[in-house]
Amino acid sequence: MKDMRILELTGTPRERGRIHGESLKKEIREMLEFSRAAAREAGLNPEDYVRQIVGKTGFLAAAERWTPSLVEEVRGIGEGAGVDFETIFSWNLLDESDWFVNERRWQNPSIVQSLGCSVLGVFKEVGQPALLAQNADMGPSFDGYQTLLRIHHEDSELEELVLTCPGCIGIWGLNNKSVGVCLNALTSQLQRSPTGLGTLFVARGILSHSLLDGAVKFVQDVKHASGEVYTIGGPDEVVCLEASANKVSRFVPYPGATRVYHTNHPLVSDDLWLEGKNFKTIAPQFREAFKKHRLNSETRLESLKKRLNNTSKPMTVETAKSILSSHDDPEYPVCRHGRPGQGDITTFGMIMVLTPSPEFHVAPGPPCKTEFRTYTF
Repeated sequence: MKDMRILELTGTPRERGRIHGESLKKEIREMLEFSRAAAREAGLNPEDYVRQIVGKTGFLAAAERWTPSLVEEVRGIGEGAGVDFETIFSWNLLDESDWFVNERRWQNPSIVQSLGCSVLGVFKEVGQPALLAQNADMGPSFDGYQTLLRIHHEDSELEELVLTCPGCIGIWGLNNKSVGVCLNALTSQLQRSPTGLGTLFVARGILSHSLLDGAVKFVQDVKHASGEVYTIGGPDEVVCLEASANKVSRFVPYPGATRVYHTNHPLVSDDLWLEGKNFKTIAPQFREAFKKHRLNSETRLESLKKRLNNTSKPMTVETAKSILSSHDDPEYPVCRHGRPGQGDITTFGMIMVLTPSPEFHVAPGPPCKTEFRTYTF
């Protein structure tokens, strides 16, 4: 397990991006080669793939409309790394590239099997702050590339701590106003749109808000490219939203619940893609892989549910660590290790303490065997 890279990004969005690109030029080029290899495996020419996903969709137009400063940041990353804009922008479409390629008949079962993230959130309780925590399971290709961005905004007091991989603007994070966001992919299950805003741009857009209400409204207002769960925390509560091309639905475990949890299958949304009529149209081996993914997700969800529904026990940082480190089911545990035949591995374990002076506890690997380090503003 390599040490996590930590970058300080200051200046304008373009300048911040250049620092990112220049600092991680080698790593960005390595990650882009992974992307090219995946395209070739799918039978696609990598250059043609980039031209299609950027030039023949509305992903860029949506980002320029809703998050123009982040487009500038992407431009800066490309300039700093010496990579053309279309290529680096396509790299920032992590979830969109998955279904965009699958739409073109890349029906690779390993894609489905590798999906896995487990999130939990706890409202502020008597004597305990609100918490937001997640295991992010990105797979072995991302292991060793864990990166933390410290982002300072030139035109405001806003600061962000963002977990990502080289070349990407950010995936999960926390700002100094105690607004945090975690993501769980539902890219195969929910409806998608080639004119929507990509998930990484939604996530960083959430972190641009200083109040939870504003962050939630942002998610409700934008047009979404991919099915995704955005679990957003604030100083008092945590909101779990299933977003897709045509709707945003809030998941509440039961009336009056003050604890939430989610994995990687829809719990409330009926804006379905793969789980709807399209399921019968895909290749048999893909259907079997998807069924395994569903069992994986349901098993992890049940583990979270059992551990969180006992509200008589306070939820502390140490309690959250124990949940993220758990192996209640040996085949489909919350803490994942990339065992033979299973492509996923926990890339980050993270816990956000949503107090007026927020804390970000991060383990750059499986939490059961990786030290958490605490980052503050």
